[in-house]
Amino acid sequence: MKSTKVAIAIVIGVTYMLTLRDLEFILALGSFWSCTDFDGTDLLFPGNNQYERFRKSLRRILAQEDVVAELSRQGLKATELGTHSMRKGTTIFCSSGSTTCPSSTAVHLRAGWLLGGVQNAYLRYEAAGDMHVGHTVAGLPTESSQFSILAPHFENHEKCVKNGVQLMFPGIAERLEFVAEYCLSTPVYDYSYLKEELSPNINFNCLNELKLEMEVTILEFVQLEYSLLCEMKWLQQSLVEALSRIESTRVETVKDIIGELEARAIGAGTVTYDGLNDAIRSCLQETGEDDLVQGLTIPVQQTPDATADNQDNERMRTHFWGGQLRRVPTDFQVPDCSTRQTWILWR
Repeated sequence: MKSTKVAIAIVIGVTYMLTLRDLEFILALGSFWSCTDFDGTDLLFPGNNQYERFRKSLRRILAQEDVVAELSRQGLKATELGTHSMRKGTTIFCSSGSTTCPSSTAVHLRAGWLLGGVQNAYLRYEAAGDMHVGHTVAGLPTESSQFSILAPHFENHEKCVKNGVQLMFPGIAERLEFVAEYCLSTPVYDYSYLKEELSPNINFNCLNELKLEMEVTILEFVQLEYSLLCEMKWLQQSLVEALSRIESTRVETVKDIIGELEARAIGAGTVTYDGLNDAIRSCLQETGEDDLVQGLTIPVQQTPDATADNQDNERMRTHFWGGQLRRVPTDFQVPDCSTRQTWILWR
């Protein structure tokens, strides 16, 4: 139960960080590298114990008021989340969030779990499976063609890109230069957004020059099932447009056929309903009797005064017999009852 809650919390957190425009954690890594010094070690972050350093940073984040409120809304406490919980919860989401989950082997290898006896013998690492896991964990929609989106890339690896990496990340190890290109292309791609949102005291001249010189594009990770999704989406749009055109064409075709049949029937002397109707109306108009037909089809409406008179006449109905107007008919018989009951019946 705890693992399930943790998985939900991790997915919510990842979704908040991610937009389809670009991958925000790459932008965060580039911002961090541009503000730090490289000490020549092979560690991504400074410090002797990165595990403990990350744990403390995570605790500080979980102690923030807005994070505590969101966790409370999800029925969680900050003490229920830890470094291992993130790995376990993410693995649960990756392997159980869809009917087309990534390979279990790729999930286990990405999580760093050993598969004794079969790892690297029968179950091996492959880049395609690893990328599938990465895109799933990143929170990209698995049912959409947008699942294949990648972070912004430089289209051409020209000299100015290498100069930009050295300028933005001085002292970076040579083995990290390819990663640094990703970290540089994202802020270049988001230059307008960063200039608008961040402090005006920050100098963005380097990013602006690179943006003018280089073309940054968003590439797509090509995998068979997701390339098929793109094609299916295009086919769906084409089919909807074709059905709309077919429907409009069908209506016009039916009208043309009816008009052609009417024309042929008149030319051949065949009597049709529409032709007969038009002929009769034409004759009535010539004789001046068209109003007569309209009068027969429109019901006569009584005026309000006539209706009121009819109602008054009904209320004052009388009978004439014995030389006088009387209120009762000739066959009326007085009921055998008391005077009071007779008066009630009369009323």
